[in-house]
Amino acid sequence: EVKALYVAADVALIASVREGVNLWAMEYVACQAARRDDSPPGVLVYSEFAGCASSFSGGALIVNPYDAEGVADALHNALAMKVTERRLRHHALGRYVNTYTASLWGRRLVRELRLARERTAAHATLLPLDVAQLRSFYERSRRRLLVLEYDGALAPHASLPRLAQPSPTLVSALRALCADSRNTVYVLSGRRRDDLDEWLSRDQLPRLGLVAEAGYWVRRAPSPLAQKDSGTSLATSLLGHPSDTSLEVESPEKDDEDEVSSDWEPPRRAVDLTWRDEVAPILESFTRRTPGSALETTDARLCWYFRDADPDFGIQQAKNLQLHLEVVVEHRPVRVVMSSLKKSVVVQPARVSPGRALRGAIPSFDSYDLILAVGDEVYSEEDVFELFEGSPHSFSVTVGRRLSRASFFLDEEEVLPTLQTLAAVTNEAVGTPLSSAQTLPRTSSLDLGASRMMPESPTPMTASFRPVDFPSFEEVSAAEEKVVDAAAALVEDQSLNS
Repeated sequence: EVKALYVAADVALIASVREGVNLWAMEYVACQAARRDDSPPGVLVYSEFAGCASSFSGGALIVNPYDAEGVADALHNALAMKVTERRLRHHALGRYVNTYTASLWGRRLVRELRLARERTAAHATLLPLDVAQLRSFYERSRRRLLVLEYDGALAPHASLPRLAQPSPTLVSALRALCADSRNTVYVLSGRRRDDLDEWLSRDQLPRLGLVAEAGYWVRRAPSPLAQKDSGTSLATSLLGHPSDTSLEVESPEKDDEDEVSSDWEPPRRAVDLTWRDEVAPILESFTRRTPGSALETTDARLCWYFRDADPDFGIQQAKNLQLHLEVVVEHRPVRVVMSSLKKSVVVQPARVSPGRALRGAIPSFDSYDLILAVGDEVYSEEDVFELFEGSPHSFSVTVGRRLSRASFFLDEEEVLPTLQTLAAVTNEAVGTPLSSAQTLPRTSSLDLGASRMMPESPTPMTASFRPVDFPSFEEVSAAEEKVVDAAAALVEDQSLNS
């Protein structure tokens, strides 16, 4: 009887106030196929609050059940609709109902479960970072590249810029890392360049490189001091032979490679930003309709944050916004990224990324014998990790254990202590690092001022900075196993003798 009513009805009204998957509407559309050829198909009037409203928008008349006049007008339009429009609407609904069947949903569910199992297996291959091993490589390296993600790794995620300011401890650690002339340090962020200039200015961190707005603006870091002899370390080149007491250091003002550029550089290729005028009103509308949300506008990106909104309503609005924006910018060189971790929806040029910015700022990654990349943002860090894949001297570290191109992971609270550990290496080996604003005077002998910068005895220092060929991870592991076996054998012999 119900099927007969579905076939005979010229109009079906589904006025649900709140509902999930509505089978009545699908049954009505399926039964309409049984009508006679000379009888036009019926029209579906569907509530915008029902589960399939977005899927049925191309064939059904979508109404608000609370709007009585709107529902009445929709019923009138359905009854007076021409036969051609009826057939077109029914064809769109029928194609959806016959394509997305229960068997299709079942197959998709099984496939997603299999993918989840594969992702879980991939998580198991992500190892925790061995900080002691990293420090060992750091101590023996002569040219280092440190690439650090700001949001989520160095500072917590925040919707408002003033809540994302760096702590004094972080600034102190960055200052110590930048003070070592063997280091090239870059901080990546999606924040505005004005905010980064205020937090990490040239005055307090003159040797720090910055990438702002996820790659749109770049403030270059100076290159490491060029070694006269690639086979000697920095300390050896300063002291010369252990028996040689002369010290001659080039003034930084005369070193072209060590010049510090305070200007921000835009992308080398022109970037199309005309889409901003069309996208900005949409984001502003969602901001007004979502309490607790915030909109951040930069030179190249538009960021909509829903971190402080109601969790359920915020994620629902974010998904709707993403779907809406993907339709608007479908044929534009723009990408829309929704991050559930950062609780944001970001619209930015497709050809702008931190990886592209680093490739433009650093001529060659092969000149570095240690590369450390620490990141948290999915849409930026993966682009950076891809640069260093396959490099035997790179440590790619993601924040939190999850699916990533990185080889290692750190918990969020472990990032800053790890950087402090590396920064302490300079203080232990060379003493208090020399700031870039200071210069050593030219002199033919090692005076008292210079001797206070170095350890008192030159012989141990030369030995500690002797160039070392880096062993591979397999060689280090094999050596550790040999030491453990030898120690176990020694203990066994001692116990047998006693």
